[in-house]
Amino acid sequence: MPKLYLCAVKACYSGRIVGYSIDSRMKSALAASAIRNATRPARSATRIEAANFVPRRSSDSSRTTA
Repeated sequence: MPKLYLCAVKACYSGRIVGYSIDSRMKSALAASAIRNATRPARSATRIEAANFVPRRSSDSSRTTA
């Protein structure tokens, strides 16, 4: 099974992970990418929800009326 390496940047005061990076190789670019992601402005929740939106039909065929 291949290994994956995770580098995370944690905020000192809040204790939250503010940036991370995952790669199959443990190189300095992994840490540089995590720091770059930590300093990037956070995306708003509405943009994230909009990006993950999956349209559904209003009538659900799995429901039956008795």
